[in-house]
Amino acid sequence: KNEKILLTVFQKVIGTTKIGITDNFFELGGDSIQSIQICSLARNMGLLITPRTIFEHQTIAELASHANTENVVRVGPVETRGEVAITPIQSWFFENHHTHLHHWNQSIVFYKEKCGDIETIRNIVAKLVQHHSGLMTLFKKHSLTYVGNIDSQNVTWSVTYKELDNLEESVRQREIDRLEEQAQTTLNILDGPIMKLVIIKEKTNLYRFFWVIHHLLIDTVSWHILLEDFHTL
Repeated sequence: KNEKILLTVFQKVIGTTKIGITDNFFELGGDSIQSIQICSLARNMGLLITPRTIFEHQTIAELASHANTENVVRVGPVETRGEVAITPIQSWFFENHHTHLHHWNQSIVFYKEKCGDIETIRNIVAKLVQHHSGLMTLFKKHSLTYVGNIDSQNVTWSVTYKELDNLEESVRQREIDRLEEQAQTTLNILDGPIMKLVIIKEKTNLYRFFWVIHHLLIDTVSWHILLEDFHTL
């Protein structure tokens, strides 16, 4: 049963039906972003795996025996530590970017009418990072290349809350631009944070969420998964 579920998930994420249970995930073109997508889709089908499990057991046949089956979808702690080899896409980045390593980001903006207190938001983000352990990744130079280091002790993210609803609109917009540019330009793939969430109260019952993550850890499809989990929590 686990193999059947994983085969369906692999086919959907990688985008081909020509996958066997002994095919290697990375030789099929898989990367760390797709490993997050696989974990999320598998979880929705009642199968709990982590990106680290995919790195350690790279075929469906191996992975199926290390997956946990549960009836309830949940986000729980993931104990993941240690160095991991970078993916082909990450390797391309380091080969082609020798300066401005920290500024290659993707960001999104969304609004909510209500917002929990800052500690509640931080706890939600902490749970997301614990489950999507790839978001714990920082990078370090190793010989002539780089390696990833996934460590649950890494401080890889931050959450900031600002109330700007008392400012005039033009002043408020300049301050929003300043805060978001600051978040964009202060990510650090070596020492962290590599992800920032800035929450701005623009008006009564109007909260702006600006979320930026270095592109080494995120792509357009993965945003959907993170947002789904964020709103669920």
